[in-house]
Amino acid sequence: IFLVKVPTAVLEAPNGGVERKFVHIVCRVTGTPNPIITWYKNGTVLANSIRISKMTIPDGEVIKIRLRQVDHEAYYECIASNVNGMARSGKAWLKVYKRESVVIH
Repeated sequence: IFLVKVPTAVLEAPNGGVERKFVHIVCRVTGTPNPIITWYKNGTVLANSIRISKMTIPDGEVIKIRLRQVDHEAYYECIASNVNGMARSGKAWLKVYKRESVVIH
C-alpha cells in the first residue's frame, strides 16, 4: 500500500521584540512523499546569501537570518509542495529597528 498525503505548512517565528544578531524562522511541514520547501521574502523566492542560511530539521526547515541590514525587513513565508499538492504557511513580518533589535508579528 502506498500512502499519499497532501502537504501542510506551518510557520513558527518569535513573537514580539528580540535583541539579537540573528533570528530563526521555522517551517514545519507534513506530507507523503516528503514535501519540498520553498521560502519567500515579500512574495519572491528567497535567494541564498551569506546572511541567510537554511537548515533541514526532521519535520521541516529553519532559516537563520543574520541581522546586519534593514533590507532583511520583510514578510517571510514558506510553501510545501509534493506530487499531491501544495500548502502555503502564514506570513511572519520581520521588522528591523536597529542592527540587533527586531520585532516579528
